[in-house]
Amino acid sequence: MHLLLSPRAIASVAVRSTVDEDTRRKAGMVLEIQGYLVNKCKKYPPMSDEVYNLQALQQYLRRHVPGVSKTKAALDTAIGLGKGVHFSRRIILWYVQWENNEEITLARHGKHARTRNQLNENDNYNEIRTWILENHKYTIMQLLLQRHINNVFLPATGAQSSISNSMLWHPDGQLPLRKKGHGQSIMVSDFLSELKGPLKTVDGSGQVLRAREIINPGKKNYDGYWTAEDMAQQFRKAIAIHKRNHPNRIGLWAFDNSSNHNYAAKDALVMYWGASVTLGSTVIIPSKVSKQSSLKL
Repeated sequence: MHLLLSPRAIASVAVRSTVDEDTRRKAGMVLEIQGYLVNKCKKYPPMSDEVYNLQALQQYLRRHVPGVSKTKAALDTAIGLGKGVHFSRRIILWYVQWENNEEITLARHGKHARTRNQLNENDNYNEIRTWILENHKYTIMQLLLQRHINNVFLPATGAQSSISNSMLWHPDGQLPLRKKGHGQSIMVSDFLSELKGPLKTVDGSGQVLRAREIINPGKKNYDGYWTAEDMAQQFRKAIAIHKRNHPNRIGLWAFDNSSNHNYAAKDALVMYWGASVTLGSTVIIPSKVSKQSSLKL
């Protein structure tokens, strides 16, 4: 007996085989990167930049699943790490480099011998830290530290460099919060679970469903602006995901202080909108009337 397949069926099998092979290849790359980091740590500590970038590449490989473009997977990874579009492009470049050579190119910015930061030397760092703890543990200010390094510490070491006003103060181990630039902004709205992080689920076909929404705010040629209706639509999706993950649990939802989070149905009796309430023969009408609603008690 011979089984004949239609051209469409043959194409479907070929596509499924290609998708499975691509998924297995990316999973293998994740393991290769993990093994590379483990083996390198046995010989000598790898550079922090290399570890950070390779871990970002691992997250990208996990996000780049069938149905998700490489641009979106890279951008989601970058946003999750507090980065932007430029970093997402670097992730895609590292993916190509690792696929071809099993290594990535690290940025050389600030690595030149003439621009080496002397404050990163352990002895210099410890000396300045000791001075802060002994003299200004609770009163240290940026300008005070700058003057001490430029006028006392660096001349004592024979160095000619100095610290400028462009230095940043931020908690150790956390990314600094920089000023908003003049480029195109990205707005991200998401629901976070205390136990599992960003709210998401997996449907019957294995597709990952997320509550996250990402838009490029703007009028012409952009996605418009985030409104209360958008917030309500996203909340409905978040509730559906929560019910799928926890069908027998009641969710407790908390929102930050945004005007969009005060959204109510258009026919809701909200006194701020001017809803009139009748108590017996007395009709109470707020001074601000912008919508017509009424209720008799």
